[in-house]
Amino acid sequence: MKRFNTLLPASRQLSPCLLPSRALAPYVLASIIALGLLLGSLMLGSQGLSKEALGHLIQGNATPFEQWQAFTLRLPRAFVALCAGFALGVSGALFQGITRNPLGSPDIIGLTTSASLGALLASSWLMGIMSTTTGAALGAIIGTLAVYSGSGRGFRHPSSMIIAGIAINALALAGVQLNLTWLGQEQARDAMIWLSGSVAGRQWHDLWPMLGLCLLLLPGIVLIAPRLRLMALGDPVAKSLGVNLAASRLLSALMGAFLAGGAVATVGPIAFVSLAAPQLALRLWRKPGPLPLAAGVVGALLLLAADLAAQYLLPSGALPVGVLTAGLGGIYLVYLLNRQRRGELPLLAKALKHRQTKKYHSRRDA
Repeated sequence: MKRFNTLLPASRQLSPCLLPSRALAPYVLASIIALGLLLGSLMLGSQGLSKEALGHLIQGNATPFEQWQAFTLRLPRAFVALCAGFALGVSGALFQGITRNPLGSPDIIGLTTSASLGALLASSWLMGIMSTTTGAALGAIIGTLAVYSGSGRGFRHPSSMIIAGIAINALALAGVQLNLTWLGQEQARDAMIWLSGSVAGRQWHDLWPMLGLCLLLLPGIVLIAPRLRLMALGDPVAKSLGVNLAASRLLSALMGAFLAGGAVATVGPIAFVSLAAPQLALRLWRKPGPLPLAAGVVGALLLLAADLAAQYLLPSGALPVGVLTAGLGGIYLVYLLNRQRRGELPLLAKALKHRQTKKYHSRRDA
């Protein structure tokens, strides 16, 4: 931010006391981007608000049609995308933190598919007995427990966990497909649309449960973040610093499962966000160790930007955002695997570990 300030003319440069600190600068930049994306949500498209209509809306004298466009058609969809993206980003950071592996996201280890299976069962066979949100959350938790027990040693060995997660993902996907064959034609068509992942048509009543879940888990996320950063140093160091490894992993996994399940119940399975947001947050914030809140902010921006791109930028017309993110997720996964094959990710992990260990020893000596 300070470097950007120096590029401005001297008459327009901000006073140094008005510039945000280095720690807050990414959040300020994210807020500006979020504001721009929200304005884009209101104004893009052939039926978007004009500049005059936006001015009327800000001044409080908009017509009923302009209010309907803003508060019924555009803003609920945008805020649902922000909230679901935040939940997916935090969930990805929690799971990547406890596994110390950038591939350990809910997409890869089968939690998203397990949540989809739970939501599909609740909305088709258990209708009236269990809500879709509860079914998705239960599916994600059962998937988490299956990965935990299937890997043999819990989340302590990332490679075993990834293999167990791929197996759970395959089983859950088979369950989804089997369930689709049992549904009627109309129900199966609706289920297929939901399984593609989309925020189209979402309203305020879709936002409140997801927002409530995020606010409920926010204190736990803030409390667990420092422990995850200590766990990034390795189990012996974290244990010597007083971290209860088993309890921290279990708490992180439960919060991550609830957030992934809630997001799936609200917008369907959406790939890429929980995989990429934690890694992008590490590069933007330039700090070692998992950053759940920063990953949530990046995830929110990613999902809203992807939804706008899926609506207005593709020449083929509007697509469900899950289709676009699935394609981006596949490309990003190949990129991660190539980096891991060349040994760059372990080197990055070693660099982060060396930096944190050096910081810990300097504090101890002081």
